[in-house]
Amino acid sequence: TTSEHASLHNGLVNFTQNLRNFPPGPTAVEQFKLLYPLRGWLFWMPTSFMDMDRKDVNTLLCFALFNATVLAVKPFFTEAGNVFFKETQTRAVAEIEGYLGGLLAREMEGLGCEETPNLKTERLRGIVECVGQAAKIAVM
Repeated sequence: TTSEHASLHNGLVNFTQNLRNFPPGPTAVEQFKLLYPLRGWLFWMPTSFMDMDRKDVNTLLCFALFNATVLAVKPFFTEAGNVFFKETQTRAVAEIEGYLGGLLAREMEGLGCEETPNLKTERLRGIVECVGQAAKIAVM
């Protein structure tokens, strides 16, 4: 799923860059049109990509970033109404943060006192930090 993750991240970056170039329009129709890609990614992603039984850390990071982005841009879309609900996105990010934090804690418990974290553990720590930043955005 690496190419899928890269594609989703690129889409998210493009969406946020487009907001700088084309701020939300004054009408609800224009705002819905600008929000459509973000809504599509969150609500209509392929089911195979959203297979949460695997609990792929990259997929969870994607979801956390998308939900945080929704919350960060929501105030700019006043005419679009409640396309996204703050509680839903906030809860999603908090659950992802809790799951990944627990996963990291279990990884760290498995290490001996003198043992240095391996590359997998360090990568997981970085992902947990990114999701933590998304969680901070979510509660603003």
